[in-house]
Amino acid sequence: MRNIKAVVLAVTLSCFSVGASGADSTSSHQFRESRADRVGFARHRLLETALKQSVEMSGYWDPAQRDCAGLVRFLYRQAVLGPVEMWFDRTHQLRAFVSASELVAFNFKKISEKVEPAKMETGDLLVYYRPERRPEDSWHVMVVLKPPSGVRQEWLAIYHNGVQGPGGQVRVVSLKDLSSTVHSEWRPTSENLSFKGVYRWNEWIR
Repeated sequence: MRNIKAVVLAVTLSCFSVGASGADSTSSHQFRESRADRVGFARHRLLETALKQSVEMSGYWDPAQRDCAGLVRFLYRQAVLGPVEMWFDRTHQLRAFVSASELVAFNFKKISEKVEPAKMETGDLLVYYRPERRPEDSWHVMVVLKPPSGVRQEWLAIYHNGVQGPGGQVRVVSLKDLSSTVHSEWRPTSENLSFKGVYRWNEWIR
């Protein structure tokens, strides 16, 4: 297994470097900012915020909402700088809090049955469903992190381990290591029946 801390550090430094140079160019051309630009900047903020959580979880992230779905909600809220109530629930009402199953069913769309870096972007989800678990624990999501453009680093996945209290952790793993992990239920492969595919936020598809 590679030293994932070294990988995270390298991506973090590159991320901040790219962010600084990007800020200078956008300030003088703000009037020409397109939807693609806004999505790109939001993905960059999501990447920065996610990597920070792997070092120390933010005090702005409610401890009561620290689980895999809570990490997704927090990262997106920080990334898009939008309203708190930004997620559709099963009644199609916008809420601040929705479960992992509602995130997947009403807010994200499957873009691939398998991990295909050429089709993936930061913020996409790896989705798992294990029906043998309790309903509240049957869905699990990990957030894909793409290295900044021009940076030759590994793709990462970040997730919360679902443990409340002192044992709660935000963990980072390379997609390459995840695909060969001894814990077969987490392999994002077609052979793993628990893996349901790669999903993208609906707002970033339109």
